[in-house]
Amino acid sequence: MTPNPDNDDSSKHEAAAQSDEGSLPDQWAEIESKEKVESVQWVQVNQAHYDREDDGELVSALVMAIAEAKDVDPTDHTEMPPLYQSVDAAALEQTFFAPSKTGVEHQDGGLVTFQYNGYKVALRTDGWISVYEPR
Repeated sequence: MTPNPDNDDSSKHEAAAQSDEGSLPDQWAEIESKEKVESVQWVQVNQAHYDREDDGELVSALVMAIAEAKDVDPTDHTEMPPLYQSVDAAALEQTFFAPSKTGVEHQDGGLVTFQYNGYKVALRTDGWISVYEPR
């Protein structure tokens, strides 16, 4: 940064910018480290496979997978609050599994994760549902 002769505060701005630049990598490393730790804190407790033709609505498959992981009755609303409070399962079903109106197949490799009632749920475009609980 070239000092502005008309503004004697430019050296202050330059020093502040240099000190900020020096601290950013440390902050990024700290955030990256926290993300790595957070990703290790979940353990898979259930896995189920969803097939639209065999299983009906995606919301039912998600609720059943989570209820099985929690070892609770899927209709017990005290243990299983409405799923729509955490995710729009109908939108996921439409995006991942609905027949294409253009005749082009959905792309493989999609993944959505969301948290529901203390659990992390991962849904892949190949139909696999994984349920994780914190360690």
